[in-house]
Amino acid sequence: VAAAAGALAALGGVLYAHHNTYVEPRNFDIMLGVHSLAYALIGGLGTVFGPLLGVLVDIGLLEGSRVFQGYRMIVFGGLVALLLVFRPRGLLDERTVIWLRRRLSSLTPWR
Repeated sequence: VAAAAGALAALGGVLYAHHNTYVEPRNFDIMLGVHSLAYALIGGLGTVFGPLLGVLVDIGLLEGSRVFQGYRMIVFGGLVALLLVFRPRGLLDERTVIWLRRRLSSLTPWR
């Protein structure tokens, strides 16, 4: 799994370098790594769709906090901290998925 993830990341880097024709260390700062980790933590690690939901929430919170200008990252960090305190397993953890499956299966008429 780690080798496949590394190969996929390498392919992404190659395509990025080819598209931009120039790569420098400032293209990949610490905030890129922080947000990449936040996607999985916010969305939830137990499901495939958790990190995808994490991307939507992370980018939504980041863009929604633009109105705070200079305090943007402080507000964003506070919102993420609150989310992790109240939902430590992420927004879409295993229990939520089981609850959603039961709920959706009761709504479908063919079962």
